[in-house]
Amino acid sequence: MIGELYEEALQGRSAVEIEDAQGHRRPLPVGDWLALRPGDTGLLDRCDGPTLDVGSGPGRLTVALAGRGVPVLGIDIAPYAVALTRAAGGPALVRDVFGRVPGAGRWRTVLLADGNIGIGGDPAALLRRVRALTAPGGRALVEVEPPGAATGTGPLRLRAPGAVGAWFAWARVSADAVPAIAAATAATTADLWGRPADGSPTCASERPRPAARSRGAPAPVHQPLHGERTASWLGIWLGAAFTTAFVTGLISHFMQHPPGWADWPPRPAGLYRVTQGLHVIGGLAAVPPLLAKLWTVYPELLRWPPYGPPGTPSPAR
Repeated sequence: MIGELYEEALQGRSAVEIEDAQGHRRPLPVGDWLALRPGDTGLLDRCDGPTLDVGSGPGRLTVALAGRGVPVLGIDIAPYAVALTRAAGGPALVRDVFGRVPGAGRWRTVLLADGNIGIGGDPAALLRRVRALTAPGGRALVEVEPPGAATGTGPLRLRAPGAVGAWFAWARVSADAVPAIAAATAATTADLWGRPADGSPTCASERPRPAARSRGAPAPVHQPLHGERTASWLGIWLGAAFTTAFVTGLISHFMQHPPGWADWPPRPAGLYRVTQGLHVIGGLAAVPPLLAKLWTVYPELLRWPPYGPPGTPSPAR
C-alpha cells in the first residue's frame, strides 16, 4: 500500500498525507521532489566525482547531476519513481540502500537529500551503511532539520481518502544532533550550510574519520577487486574461452558424426588440427577466469538467502 499511495501522489491522482503516531498529518511534499528547489544548487555543487543518490525518488537531483556530466546513479525502492527518473534522462535502479548496491566502496559522494537520513529510523545505522558505500576520502551530503528542531524516531504512514498505508520507521535529525551522530559512526562533520529563512534546506557534509594505526603498521589499502567491474571483465574472458571450446567441440562432433544434410570439406587438410588445438586452448584458458571470478564474487556466494524480496531485481553480475 505504501508504494501504491506514493505512486498516486507522484501521478497527482490523490491527495496523500503523512501521518505520525499521534495522528498529526501533513501533505506528502511531492511537489518539492519533482523539480529543483532553493538549496539544491548547494548540494549539486558539492557532488564530487561518482555520486550515489539514495532515495532518489522521481530523480530531480539525479537528472540534474547527469545534465552536468557527473557520473551518478539514483536508487529507490519505488519502481514508479525510478521509471520517472529514467524517463527524464537520469540513470536509476530499484534498490534498497541496505541491499546490494552497484559500485559499493567506490562512490565519491553519497546524497541523502529530502530528509532521507531518516530511512529505516536509525540514522547511525544508515550512515554506517553509507560509509561502506563510499570510496576512501569520499563523503556523504545529508539534508537535516534546521537548528533547534526536534530529533527523534517514530512510526509514520501514508494516508489518502479511502486508503491507509502500513506503518514504517522514520527518523528526523536536527543540525544540532549531527556532530553526535557523526561521532557515533566514526565520521566528522566537514561542513554545515543552509538558510531555512529563504527556503534553503539545512545540509551537512560527513567524512569518515581516519582510522587510528599503531606506529609502523601499514596503511590500509582499498582493493576494489571484489566488485562488479572486475567480475565483468573476468566474465568476458570466461565467456570468450568457453564459447571457443564449445564451438570447436561441436565441430569435432559433427566431423565424426556428420548429419545427413552436411559434409565436412576435405580441404584445407589441416583445418581439423587447428580447430581442435583451439578447443584445447579454449578449455584450458577458461579455468583461470573461472577461479578468479568465483574468488571475486565469493562474498555474494555465501549470502543467504540468495534472492531478495519479491519485486526486487537480482543484482547484475
